[in-house]
Amino acid sequence: MRRSTVFTGVAVALVMISAGCGSSATKSSASDLPVTVFSSPDTSTTLAVAESSTTIVAETTTSVAAETTVAPPPTEAATTIPPTTIATVPGGWVDAEFGPSYYAPLDESNYVGVPSPAFPTDPTAPLFDGIYDASPTNGWSPDSPSTLELTVHRLDSCTVLPESACVTYGDPFDASEMGVDIATSFALTVPLDATIGAGVTGRDCEGVVRRGNGADLLDLFTSFDQAYHVVIAPQIEAGVEPFDILQAVVANPSNGFTGHGPGCSDSGVYEVVYHHGEAPPLLMQTVVATKFDADGNIAGISAMDPTDALALHTIGVQGGVITLYFYAGFYS
Repeated sequence: MRRSTVFTGVAVALVMISAGCGSSATKSSASDLPVTVFSSPDTSTTLAVAESSTTIVAETTTSVAAETTVAPPPTEAATTIPPTTIATVPGGWVDAEFGPSYYAPLDESNYVGVPSPAFPTDPTAPLFDGIYDASPTNGWSPDSPSTLELTVHRLDSCTVLPESACVTYGDPFDASEMGVDIATSFALTVPLDATIGAGVTGRDCEGVVRRGNGADLLDLFTSFDQAYHVVIAPQIEAGVEPFDILQAVVANPSNGFTGHGPGCSDSGVYEVVYHHGEAPPLLMQTVVATKFDADGNIAGISAMDPTDALALHTIGVQGGVITLYFYAGFYS
């Protein structure tokens, strides 16, 4: 007799197939075979086990769930990854001085300084420390206010650049005279937050040079844009001539836009100055953005965005931190 093992509290129904699929032997039914009966002492389950290897029939089936305690997996010590340190630039506009290397020539001369480093071969890599010519690629928009896309060019010695890249009076170039190398460029997107610096040279009665960070610059951009679209843009849309708009703004100061103060030597001159908190005043020669065609002829006018009032000249990289240098006082 082939003995089957009975597990306490569990009734097992087992089907055993006789050897050899395709055998010519006739299968016997369970009713034709001797049966040995096993009763579980812990349950009412009775198993009828056929002496033949053909079938085991369970008369009843009782399922008893056994309580099992599974030990939790050993706890692994948590790994703490130190945060990446990102340099921040102090906020708040403070008086500063910037050397001539940071601004494009305003008196028909050339940049003064040293050549910019070569651009990284990886377009996603950071720029090397140095000074570069830069300009906004598409201006600033309130639709994506927190970043500014730039097109960056290297400054290089006038002695190696094409003659058209520098201002010349026929004399040999000094070794410190730099021009803009437009042969290559580097695309750069900067966040307008505390990870970058901002230098702005503005003017009201006199020049005002101050330094802040990207968050201060974003605040200045935003306030200018909002005020401009309240005071000036509606007049452009109404077809008012730009000079008439300028005169109206000087005569009726509003939302930060004024003329020069009465104690200023430039008082009475039709120039608009935009004031916002401690930011440098933005001196505006005109209240519209002028568009030019490929031949340099005026092709039309449009509303300004903040980068029309603040002209970006260069970016400086020091210790991996980028500072944008703007000029907002059109006097040379």
